[in-house]
Amino acid sequence: MRLAVKDVEVGHTGLYCGRELEPPEVDQGDIDVHNDMPLDVRCPRPRDHSRTEEGEPCLPAKEGLDAAELVREECDWWGFAAEYVYMTNLMNEFYRDVLCKKPREGHKWYLERAQEKHLSESINHNDGFYATLYGKVEFDMGTGRQPASGAEVKVYAPKDEKEWTTVTDDEGKYRIERAILHKRCSPFDISATYKGLKTETTYEGPLEEPDPDYEFEKNLLIQLSGSIELIREAQTTVADIKINVKGKIPFSLDTKTDPPEIKGKGVVSHKGRANIPTTSTTDEGAFQVSIKGWVDASNPDDPQLIINWIETGPQPGTVVHRYPSGTQTFPGPAFDMSAFIPREVLKFPIKDGHKIERPFQKLPFSGHSTYILHIRSTK
Repeated sequence: MRLAVKDVEVGHTGLYCGRELEPPEVDQGDIDVHNDMPLDVRCPRPRDHSRTEEGEPCLPAKEGLDAAELVREECDWWGFAAEYVYMTNLMNEFYRDVLCKKPREGHKWYLERAQEKHLSESINHNDGFYATLYGKVEFDMGTGRQPASGAEVKVYAPKDEKEWTTVTDDEGKYRIERAILHKRCSPFDISATYKGLKTETTYEGPLEEPDPDYEFEKNLLIQLSGSIELIREAQTTVADIKINVKGKIPFSLDTKTDPPEIKGKGVVSHKGRANIPTTSTTDEGAFQVSIKGWVDASNPDDPQLIINWIETGPQPGTVVHRYPSGTQTFPGPAFDMSAFIPREVLKFPIKDGHKIERPFQKLPFSGHSTYILHIRSTK
């Protein structure tokens, strides 16, 4: 039985690789000789061995605990109390060493393994990595940081599919008891939502050893960011020409400027079709857009996002002419809508999905533009 205990710890299929056990010195009376053969069979108690090398866990958690449990059950059946205790301690040690490591599962999965084997010490070890997470949530809409009173804070352990939720107080402070803070099982997701704005990030747990009294601070800042989507349809009044424009321009709040500015740039796609006698023309391309603006907080209960939407010129595109006799392709585009609507001033309430409709008419084009504000999460 003692040989089986040693084998499950350091054998070829044992729990640990590289672990070395030094047997104790024994007297001649402790040596059993079988059938007068020149063979020393020494069988000291496992607890009497000395470790000269700790080694590293070899087996995944479930496989290793299952193998050890078979030997422990045999120890129990035969009444080997000392060996049973040794195996229980070995299983607890192995559990600690592989937790969130082999395999990279979460605390819930490992807790179930400890409960299956009735390892109370491992259950307590697992539980000790849940402690207090606290901090402050602030928001910056371009007028400086302010406490986000009533913000919803969520913590999520993706490997466990477990979530903690709380709400900030009047000072923007939050506190979550028994949140997971285990370093090895990190990272964990944390988010805060305030008046439709959201920030999402992760945190690394600080605990390498169990400490249920530990308190860890994680502050969150919500800043205005998002995109403005353009959908434009135009046509001419003198010919059968239609143009469609679509795209999103991302923006963010630059707090390094004084006062803070809204900035963004990008391109939107542009597709035009023209049908004239004997010829059908299609052109595809894009044009550049820049965004500059600020937040008007003169009414704190209804801050407004003021945007200068500036269309600054076309990107390279392709024009296709179709004739009865064939097709001809050359660089384009032929139509540049940015020449007809170079600038717009847009005023949005800071609300995700808010739309602004703008009709326009400038010969030879007429049509309308739809601008949609999208508020996105900040990282």
